[in-house]
Amino acid sequence: MALKKRGSSLLFDDSKGRHRNDIVKLNRNFSPYGGAFHRAAFSLAKPFLEGRGNFLDSDGLPVVYLYRHALELYLKGIILAGNNLMRHMGEGLSEEEALDRIARGNNPHGLSRLLPEVGKVFLFVSVHIYDSGAKNVDDIDFGGRGPIRSFSDVKKYIDDFDKVDPKAVATRYPIDKKSKRPPLEGYAYTLEGYDDFFGYSVNKFVEIIDPLVEFLGGFTDQLEDWVREREEGPFDGY
Repeated sequence: MALKKRGSSLLFDDSKGRHRNDIVKLNRNFSPYGGAFHRAAFSLAKPFLEGRGNFLDSDGLPVVYLYRHALELYLKGIILAGNNLMRHMGEGLSEEEALDRIARGNNPHGLSRLLPEVGKVFLFVSVHIYDSGAKNVDDIDFGGRGPIRSFSDVKKYIDDFDKVDPKAVATRYPIDKKSKRPPLEGYAYTLEGYDDFFGYSVNKFVEIIDPLVEFLGGFTDQLEDWVREREEGPFDGY
């Protein structure tokens, strides 16, 4: 069967077949996207963590943005894959309803608004997969995972991120398009005679956010694996 391509592009041309290892499967799984942004975020953060290199003041901005985007992708992936799993077990939203939950509202990039649906998935898995007997998502013990030991920790750090950067623009643009003001203005330092500035530690940020993103990414992967097993049967290797 001949391989066909629906459209052409100057920038994304692989017609000679030399670079076709860079394949993005066009399905609705969020984990490959979340994982790609997470790996990119950590790669950029590594020189900061290792204390090597001379950095400009703005060099940490892509690190923060990439981690935030990975976080958003994983939270949405948990809702979609979790509801797929729940449907296979007789519960859960339809796929269209789940997609609507992650897209609705006037702030589609908000993180905190996703937490109630994410919490439902964690509780469902705890009760129906692990037979935990938990009555509430806050009853679930995530175990020794550094700063992420319970769902309240997940919520605490995501709410904090969303408070500082609710629309995912703070590290991408110097001004907000509606207010025409710097989006980080509310968390800036002021010093007479100098421009206001937003001061933070990339290292401390990564120490907290990386375990959080890693944990949510692992949960997304596991959900997608459980769904795949129910749709295709257990994977038994090659």
